[in-house]
Amino acid sequence: LDTLRPDHLGVNGYARDTSPALDRIAAQSIVFTRAWAPAPRTRPSFRTALTGRWPLAAITAPTLASVLARAGFTTAGIVANVHLSPRLGFDAGSSWWDYHDGAKADAQVERATRWLETHADEDAFLFLHFMDPHVFYLPPEPWRDLFTAGLDRGVVDDRFNRWLVEEWQERGLLDDDARAFIEARYDGEIAWLDHNLARLFRAVDALPGDTLVILHSDHGEEFWEHGGYEHNHTLYDELTRAMLWVRPPGGWSGGPHRIDVPVSLVDLAPTLVELAGVPAADRPPTDGRSLASLLQPGGDPAFPRDRPLQLGHLMFDRERWGVVRDGGKYILQTASGHEELYDLGADPGEQQDLAAHADLAPWWEALSEATGWPVGPGLRVRLHGPAEPFTLRFPQPVEAAGVIDPEAARERRANLEWGEVPDHTRADVAAVSLSADRRAVRVEPGPWARGTVYVLGPTGVAGATVVDAAGERRLVVGPQLLGGRRGAVSPGTIIVPEDNEARRLAAEHDPDAIEALRALGYLE
Repeated sequence: LDTLRPDHLGVNGYARDTSPALDRIAAQSIVFTRAWAPAPRTRPSFRTALTGRWPLAAITAPTLASVLARAGFTTAGIVANVHLSPRLGFDAGSSWWDYHDGAKADAQVERATRWLETHADEDAFLFLHFMDPHVFYLPPEPWRDLFTAGLDRGVVDDRFNRWLVEEWQERGLLDDDARAFIEARYDGEIAWLDHNLARLFRAVDALPGDTLVILHSDHGEEFWEHGGYEHNHTLYDELTRAMLWVRPPGGWSGGPHRIDVPVSLVDLAPTLVELAGVPAADRPPTDGRSLASLLQPGGDPAFPRDRPLQLGHLMFDRERWGVVRDGGKYILQTASGHEELYDLGADPGEQQDLAAHADLAPWWEALSEATGWPVGPGLRVRLHGPAEPFTLRFPQPVEAAGVIDPEAARERRANLEWGEVPDHTRADVAAVSLSADRRAVRVEPGPWARGTVYVLGPTGVAGATVVDAAGERRLVVGPQLLGGRRGAVSPGTIIVPEDNEARRLAAEHDPDAIEALRALGYLE
């Protein structure tokens, strides 16, 4: 269920009557109340859900459909988002993949019921994706304005995307009523989706045999909880908390059965392959854990509650990475080193940042474990224009040095996978090399030379020097000459992302996909 916020459902205490059908399904389901998506956007989250790997490893991992097809299942996908189009490999292992960009819930239910009826006498796996309630929040009446009564829509058009909303906000045209109107339209979409899911479940319940259903979202939607709108721009819970329900064959009476163990969409695939009876030897590697043991009466008291769960892969703000663990959430920005820490139990709205007064070393370790990347104290060396080469010398060996990708500092990175080209690359900033004894970092500024060099390892600059054509002098924190040009050195926490989705997905130009992305507001 694309873009569905779990806290906008009646079963989770929402005031509006958005979800009577889903509430009934919840009463027959195991509901994971503390589930996270690995990303605040569609493609990486669904990759993880459909492979059981974190988003980067998921790009080349076998899909659920592939695993189940080898186990004798007939497999299919019915999807409505351009990010799930076949060119990105989501159809691997499916004997049928039905992609209709922006298809509405009623059409998706019709396609799904026809396929299920056709394959009713087979072991079958269907991945059914609903685009509602993604923008443009335009269900048919009476759902469209089911919750807008009494709200002055002001400047808000029927059809809008994130960029229009941001423009209205910047021009001071978006008052409280207009914001409430936008959120009410979103809730109308949920009610429309819910109406169609009722039809789907009637059809599912009429099927012969046993039918297991897992319902999940891929991310949420922000309505100005942290000053922004839509998704794909922060790692706060309004975007990264996920719906994850398991409805066993025939339903589980007397529910919902709520489980508060922290879980992630990375756990979905290993759960399904176990419940489908796939032999252990035939199951692919996973970064998640099967939740099957939690689905039994009494649950599994030995299931770990302190696993570090990865968050990241956003695109519409400066790059940052996060980890959920032990009831807290830690967020680190790649380019600036800005850190945030929240106690999700005491502060579920993530309004009280605890980072300034906390020992963050355990969180560096947790983030490193979650991502597989180096995280720790170091230095950022900011270049402000072309300069001569220089060398940084340290009294102790450092762990690593390099250039922070300029895209990490942008508020909207280039869609390399759709044919866009970034304005600048690491090579434009500098070439960086580390000496054999790891005590000297050589920096050769590139033609643009506006960006940041990182040094991972030192706890400060005590005893460090900078060497260039003017000689050797003490390295200090703050502005100074670097290669004859003004630069700056600052200590802070470093993360070294060793890969990214864009590089892995860079592929041929696809005009149809680009037009669909432009309509949604993902390309300018």
